[in-house]
Amino acid sequence: INDNDESGCAELAATNGDGTVPLISARGSSWIPPGNVWYVNEEHIGLPSNLAVIHAVSVILQGGSPNTSLLTSPARTTATTTHLCSPVQVTATSSQGQIEGPNGDQITGGQHFTIGKSSEVWVPTGDTYTLQLSGTGTGTFTAIVKQVDQDGNTLQKNIFSNVPVKPTSQGTIQVTDAGVGTLSFDYNGKGVLDSI
Repeated sequence: INDNDESGCAELAATNGDGTVPLISARGSSWIPPGNVWYVNEEHIGLPSNLAVIHAVSVILQGGSPNTSLLTSPARTTATTTHLCSPVQVTATSSQGQIEGPNGDQITGGQHFTIGKSSEVWVPTGDTYTLQLSGTGTGTFTAIVKQVDQDGNTLQKNIFSNVPVKPTSQGTIQVTDAGVGTLSFDYNGKGVLDSI
């Protein structure tokens, strides 16, 4: 978790990994030599029963090095992350109608989180997404939409700051690999949009 952005609220940092443990966490710290970090193409829940993992752990416990032909390199993907600090919930919808958010987990490689009043969604690049913003309370929100590389480095960042919101407010942002569109926002929830 970091709070380095202008918003002053927490967000999850560093993508990649197995969908449960981010790559930055799986790498541990500087006490793990880079030559002692291995990868396997497996879901987190399947690691304990994966034969390549079982064999590698057994070899490591006996003081050896695992057969690297059974292991892989880390997945190298870029992502679009949308982070909201506020009384607003965010959902991403792909061009095929799949959603990633509190009401669905349908986008392969997508993730969504809620930490306190912060709502966040991550989706892989390579598609066009509509981000739906829904007010959950009264106040203001800041939306940070970033495109990050496989190491979590920011490639592009758009910030929509101090936007007024109430429970009936609705908005959308279009996101493509080429960039981030404007925020179309209906403060009163009556079908009248303002571009921000």
